[in-house]
Amino acid sequence: MGCAAHPHQTVSDCESNSEGAIHLFPLFLGPRAAGGFQSDFRASNPFSQAMTKLIVEVVKIRGNCPVHEVGDRMVFEDFIIRSKESSDICIHAVSAISHFLWAMAHGHTPEELGINAAGAGRLRCPDPGPPDTQGGSVLFDLRRVD
Repeated sequence: MGCAAHPHQTVSDCESNSEGAIHLFPLFLGPRAAGGFQSDFRASNPFSQAMTKLIVEVVKIRGNCPVHEVGDRMVFEDFIIRSKESSDICIHAVSAISHFLWAMAHGHTPEELGINAAGAGRLRCPDPGPPDTQGGSVLFDLRRVD
């Protein structure tokens, strides 16, 4: 039985593969290799260009975030969240940083994007934190690894 978005795949295929990678856009990943998604799909993927690895690190939390702690890291590569290399990931954080991750993966600098601070892209999650909410506002640094 397939998942809602990809009826030809199993639910576990839509969530992750044997390498511990969670694919954000599985329809664009090219043909499947034996045992899961291709580990290097650039050659067969017309949508992928020379993209790179991005590291997102939690640098500060105002309030109490139930997901992240200072020092947590998330590793993104070719539209893939490298789950074995990453801490837990809040979906609100992903929504706040995803457009900037895409731009940085395609060669744009934090300076060009207007988010440069301390030599990295710096963004905050949308939770305002105290006194407005009981959650915590998390500050992230985004760095491209060349």
